[in-house]
Amino acid sequence: MKQSQRTKKLHFKDISCSQPRKISHHRIDDAFLSMSFQGKQRMISVLSHNPVQAIQAYNLQRTSASVVLHARTPKALLVFTGPPCQKEKDREHCQRFMQFSGQKIICGGTTSNIVARELGRNIETTMASGTLPGISMMEGVDLVTEGILTMSRVLEYLKNPPSHETRNAASRLVDLLKGNDSITFMVGMQKNLAYSDPKWPVELELRKTVVKGIARILEEEYQKKIEIEFI
Repeated sequence: MKQSQRTKKLHFKDISCSQPRKISHHRIDDAFLSMSFQGKQRMISVLSHNPVQAIQAYNLQRTSASVVLHARTPKALLVFTGPPCQKEKDREHCQRFMQFSGQKIICGGTTSNIVARELGRNIETTMASGTLPGISMMEGVDLVTEGILTMSRVLEYLKNPPSHETRNAASRLVDLLKGNDSITFMVGMQKNLAYSDPKWPVELELRKTVVKGIARILEEEYQKKIEIEFI
């Protein structure tokens, strides 16, 4: 069959506009990905209401064409990192965290210990992977990691993606961040005495800086809806 007679498929991985994998140039994915966020919205709107007009407008004339749209409920993620400023509110924050209906991540040994203490949960820690501390497990939580070191590596991975073979706490955290549409960070404001060495930057400011850096990249480059709450 000649190329001109082949069916042209309009394939969209997800309306959430997260960066999909690279796809063959024979499809229109490359053109779709090169559009601005507003351009993607316009194209999806046209495809939804008038596929014929879309085929003409985007120069997609072929013998036949198919339109595939995937609509779903936005996925939500809650990241709890750092102990809350007011110790008397620990239980309140922990209960709110566990009652969250989406995926849940804890970043920080002190934070995970607070959740375990307040809610009577057990923590199981795995072996470290490479230069990063290992992943821990807690019932009802999708991922439990160390705090600043792991989150700093997450920021690095978002700026410069590692190889596909890289599998550690930070890479798993990145996968969860990319896989959700709405992400909320609960950032505790209590100073962590584990980083009281004067050679270290002030840990509290470092945590805020890293979280803000992660949030900015997710919002600007991956079109995620981000909320940061300091507690």
